[in-house]
Amino acid sequence: MIKRSLIAAIVGVVVLGGLVAIGGESRQIQPLPPIAVDTPHPAERSFAMGFTSWPYDVTDEAVAWTYDAIGDHGELIVFHNDDGVPWSQLAAGEHLPQDLVDDLDAKAAAARRFDLVYVSATPQTTDRRTIAGGWDGADLPDRWRNRPLDDPEVIDAYLAWCRWLIDRFDPDWFAYGIEVNANMRRGDPEYDAFRRLAQVVYPALKAEHPDLPVFLTFQMGSFEIPIDEQMAVTEELMAYSDLMGVSSYPYLAPGLVDVGDGDPRDLPTDWFDAMASIDPSKPVAITETGFIAEPLDLAAYDIAVPGSPEGQAAYVDFLLAAADRLGAEFVVWWQIRDYDDMYDLLVDLGRDDPAFLIWRDIGLFAGDGTPRPALAVWDAWKEAEFR
Repeated sequence: MIKRSLIAAIVGVVVLGGLVAIGGESRQIQPLPPIAVDTPHPAERSFAMGFTSWPYDVTDEAVAWTYDAIGDHGELIVFHNDDGVPWSQLAAGEHLPQDLVDDLDAKAAAARRFDLVYVSATPQTTDRRTIAGGWDGADLPDRWRNRPLDDPEVIDAYLAWCRWLIDRFDPDWFAYGIEVNANMRRGDPEYDAFRRLAQVVYPALKAEHPDLPVFLTFQMGSFEIPIDEQMAVTEELMAYSDLMGVSSYPYLAPGLVDVGDGDPRDLPTDWFDAMASIDPSKPVAITETGFIAEPLDLAAYDIAVPGSPEGQAAYVDFLLAAADRLGAEFVVWWQIRDYDDMYDLLVDLGRDDPAFLIWRDIGLFAGDGTPRPALAVWDAWKEAEFR
């Protein structure tokens, strides 16, 4: 059975440290005007297409459906490890917890069904500043709590974790840091510590796996810091990354687009180009993205964003055209199906934080498994020859 600890991972991923600080006046949601989408039929594309393995529920059936759907609509699967690190065992050279080994071995076996595999990990917790917790959100032992990321034992343990994941999955791409610019400023002690970790981990992994793209992912837009400071950190950290990995959910991008607009036609035409231009010598990849297909109304956070299936389809069109123009290596849509069932379970467990709704409705399939118009746009690009 899929273990219930997946719920802990959900809590860790979606409750970002700065989210509760969102301010502004609540606005009534107005429906988007009709959006016409001409489904593209390109002859070829530069980028692989895929999804994370995130299921819509915590059942074996949901996981099996998710793998099958990803195989039908992409050639790339992503295993996103953002739910802690087994620090103590790694540092001591001990066997890792058996539930962890069983979980990741099952995922590694599933990975062999796909042509291309991307694996990500991070030493940071979801505040994107401090040391990650234990595996599956377990509390850290006292001697690990609050340790800086440049502590030699932390670096050695994290390097061992990266090696373990690479050996298990044999991925085509490997990210050793997730959205590392989301809450960092130059001069912050936490930033300096992470940069020193990167200065050790990146060259070590490249020496051992010279043909494996090893990289960091960067958020486009942040609730925590101004965009100019975010981009300064991004530019500096690109020295320790083989490609520009972009994480973008533009229906929520403070300071860059109108949070309450929700219309993808209002995105700057160079939305992704701006990130790619930070280091033109390195390729770009869209490491995670998505767009809501239903209205998002979160009074608790003063967020009201219109969304529609047609608007989502327009964003897919915009996204894939931009990726092809930039010669991107791959594009990852975060989840293939809405996690309505998983959210209902969270509600039953008393964990119905409205933050869980932010990403619930970005699937190319609705929660009941019905395809959305965006899937047709996606599949039209999928039919193009991958060059």
